Formats: sequence, structure tokens, C-alpha cells
Amino acid sequence: MFKIFQWHRGKIILLHLLIWLGLGVINYLPDYLILGTYTYGFPLTYIGYVVLFYFNYLVLVPQLLLKLRIFYYVVSAVLLLTLSVMFGYIMEPLTSPLYVLRESFSNLEISPLFRTFSIMRIIIINLAFLIAGTIIKLYKEWVKNKIREKEIERQKTLSELKFLKNQLNPHFLFNSLNSIYSLAHKKSPEAPEAIIALSELMRYMLYETNHHTVSLEKELNHIRRFVQLQRLRLKNTSGINLEITGKVTAQKIKPLILISFIENAFKHGINEKGNSIVVIKIHVNENHLVFFCSNFLKSQPNQNKFSGIGIKNSKMRLNLLYPDAHTFEVKEEGGNFIVNLTLKLDQ
Repeated sequence: MFKIFQWHRGKIILLHLLIWLGLGVINYLPDYLILGTYTYGFPLTYIGYVVLFYFNYLVLVPQLLLKLRIFYYVVSAVLLLTLSVMFGYIMEPLTSPLYVLRESFSNLEISPLFRTFSIMRIIIINLAFLIAGTIIKLYKEWVKNKIREKEIERQKTLSELKFLKNQLNPHFLFNSLNSIYSLAHKKSPEAPEAIIALSELMRYMLYETNHHTVSLEKELNHIRRFVQLQRLRLKNTSGINLEITGKVTAQKIKPLILISFIENAFKHGINEKGNSIVVIKIHVNENHLVFFCSNFLKSQPNQNKFSGIGIKNSKMRLNLLYPDAHTFEVKEEGGNFIVNLTLKLDQ
């Protein structure tokens, strides 16, 4: 961030130098073409414009206008403009080609019309520099505020994601430990295998998901291991169907964006006879992922108030991580709870 600011500040300084160089050429090149040399008052008038511009740009606008002290700014700006115009008028005989030529041609007269035009020219040029300084400073502050707002929004989003992820991990661990407890309670020989599977799952969650995106292949393997863990704890796994199709190459995905839907499917997809009915279909089509998850819908009048934590968190994460790159649908159909999701994957 600091390097970007330094680069931006250097670019602004270079831009200012180029602008002043360009203005110098535009204003005083005609003098050189007419006289063959610059008038000796040129540096002084040029410095006067610079002082007018930067005193307004660096002092009046930040200290008065941006602090909404409008009256004091207007009075100060008018006073500054008056002093600058007076200085320019005093220096005009030393800078105008016509005045310089008069020294060589004694019979050359300066008409009242030319004097009026000369004064108007000085006023217009000074007023232009004053207005330009005000506009540029206001625009710079507007850009700075926009950058600050984006940074605040980014930090807010990161904080929300961190909060949601901290909720997600205990929720996942709670469900997995329930599965292993079920195996241990039944003294199942598959309990050690389930513990190893959980260890692999937790390792992925702790060490692989700290980045903004992860490999789609790793995320899909994480889902396969989770489904494997669920198969170990269930007696009848004939109703469990995991189908992953499509070509997985170097696509990236936000970590743990799908797992909550699958967790909830296994948590609520067991009927009264202990049979699990869970169908998970994932299809990858280049940079798009289509996710379908269906589970048996139990009719429980008093469902646990925490049963929707995974779904709720996933909805919030989708809105934060894929604001314009996903479609999401949850519905109940034919006694099943169905999730349909499409994502535009990162490359």
C-alpha cells in the first residue's frame, strides 16, 4: 500500500512539472517568436502564477474550503487573486512584447484598448490558475476519500469473512466429532480410519484455506474425504451419491464455500430408519462450477435453532466472495431439501 502511494505521489509530482512546463511554453513562446528572446520579467511573473496556484492548492483549500469555512475561503481567495493581479499588472511592462518594442520605437503608443485588454488578460490568467488549483485539490481529495472508503469496505469484508470462517470451523468439527462418536459408541473397527480422515480434513482447513483462493482440485478432494467420513459412520450408504464430472485443471475457488451445504445434507438427510439419502453432483465446465445437493427432508416441528448455521453462513460468504459471480437457490421439493448453486471460478 505504501509503495503504491509513493508511486502515485511521484507520478503526481511529475504531472505537475509537465503542466508548468507546458504552460510556460504556451504563454511565453509567442514572446520569443516576436522578440527573438525572452523578456527579463518572465521568471518573476511565472513565479507569481506558481505562488498563486500552490498557496490556494496547499493552504486555502485544505485549511478553509475542505473544512467548510466557505466565507473565509472566498474572502481569502479574492484577496489572493487581487494581490496576484496587482503584481501581474506591475510586471506587465517588463513582460509584454508591445511594451518592450516601445523602447525601440519611441513613437509607438499604447492605446487604452490595449491597456484594458492587458488588464483583462491578467485577471483571466490568474483566475484560471486559482480555479484550477481549487478543482484539482477537490478532485484529489475526492479520489483519496474513495480509496479510503474502498479500504474500509475491504477491511470490513475481511473481518466478516474471518468471523464467518471462525463459525464454520467449529460447526464442521462439531458435526465430524458426532460422526466419530457414533462409531466409537458402536465400537466400530472403522473408528481409527474415521479419526485419520478427520485429521486430514482438519489439516486442510488449518493450513490450506488461509489464502484468498485454493486449488479446485484440493477443494474437491476435501469434499471426497468428508463424504468418505460420513460413509464410515452410517450403516446403509446406498442412498449416498457423490458425482464429480468435468475437467479440473488450474481453476481456483474460494475455500470451504461448498462444504456447509454438504454438512447440512448429512446432518438432516437421515430418515427414521437410519438410512441416509444424500445426492451431491458437481460439474466443472471450464471456469464455471455447477453444484447440486439434495437430501431427505425430515418433518420435525421443533428443529434445533442451530440447524441452519451452515446454510446461513454460506449464503453470507457467497454474497461477500461472489457478489456478481454466482446464482443460488434453496428449495423444498418432493420431500427433499435441494440446493442449486453456480459459481464463476477464478483462473
